[in-house]
Order: sequence, then structure tokens, then C-alpha cells
Amino acid sequence: MYNITYMKQNLSNQINICKHNTPVAVLSPITQKPKIKTEDIVEQIMEFNKDKTLAPYTIKELRDEGRR
Repeated sequence: MYNITYMKQNLSNQINICKHNTPVAVLSPITQKPKIKTEDIVEQIMEFNKDKTLAPYTIKELRDEGRR
């Protein structure tokens, strides 16, 4: 049988599940990450790729190499 203990830690609810007084699992609420706008992500990707090229290769050469 499992013993479920409710604890208050770090201002968040936490549930410890114990078997024979040995903790076997901890249930805690997920933390919300700040949402990033899609436009910001696209802008970061575009900035990252700005100076990067595939030179001296062409798309066809890379495609054919991947097919081998």
C-alpha cells in the first residue's frame, strides 16, 4: 500500500508518494515558461542564418550526396 503525504515546499504544492515510508515519487505542478512570440523566433533564426551560406556546394550536389 502507498502512503501519500502532502507537503508545502517553496510556495508550491508538492505530493510525495511513499511505499513503506520510502519516497518513490514526487508530484508537483509544472512551471510555466514565458511565452516567446513566433515573430521573435523567426527574427532570431533569420539573424542567425544571415551570413551563412552553402558555398562552395550547390543544392544539387548536397542532395545527390545525401542520396548515396
